Amino acid sequence: YGSGTTLVRALRSVTLDIPAGRFSAIMGASGSGKSTLIQTLMGEISLLEGKVSLNRDALPSDEGSWFGMVEQAPFVFNLTLGENLSLGLDYRSEEMEMALQAVGLAKFADPESLARVLGGDQQILSGGELKRLEVARALLFKKPILLVDEALSGLDAQAAKALNQVLRQYPGLVIDIEHHITPDLISQYDRVLTIRDGYLEEISA
Repeated sequence: YGSGTTLVRALRSVTLDIPAGRFSAIMGASGSGKSTLIQTLMGEISLLEGKVSLNRDALPSDEGSWFGMVEQAPFVFNLTLGENLSLGLDYRSEEMEMALQAVGLAKFADPESLARVLGGDQQILSGGELKRLEVARALLFKKPILLVDEALSGLDAQAAKALNQVLRQYPGLVIDIEHHITPDLISQYDRVLTIRDGYLEEISA
């Protein structure tokens, strides 16, 4: 369901059951309702009808700690790598270094790199590495659900494959919502669905 001054029914009769720990993909053309679906899952858009049900027994009591996000164009603060990773919370350097290593950013997993400033002329991470940084942040914050908003878009084949592998290894539920996924990556998902004419349809992974 869309938002704004006029509510637009973008998705109809959607029933989606994804077990914890699965790596699922949802594809859809521009304007099909992909971003709306993400915002609805996160509770940012209210449903006109139906409900979103989560197994609360398997989730932290604080709803704000449920979701991590990987954006198509990650926002970077003009702060150090460590501050961009921890977002001002009190994490030890060792914890941040372990999170970076887990997402394939081991070359930045040291005190000197954590102290380097990101943003502007000081940028030290590529586009694909910035997206891995968001996954590392979700790992550090122990987010049980990771939503991916067209993070593969704009990456070359090698970078997309590397990020896809990182997402597959994430220790939680991952829902990767993309405009397009190349055939060689489709097989990496446990489940693949597509948004077409307002409906979700399952296709073979």
